[in-house]
Amino acid sequence: DENEDQVAKKSAAKNEFQRLENIARANKINGK
Repeated sequence: DENEDQVAKKSAAKNEFQRLENIARANKINGK
């Protein structure tokens, strides 16, 4: 189902964005 594929892609993109945000926050805390 193409609609399901779109949902999966959006979810993956959201997770990736969250991961990068967490890394950025950790780097800020570590003073990098």
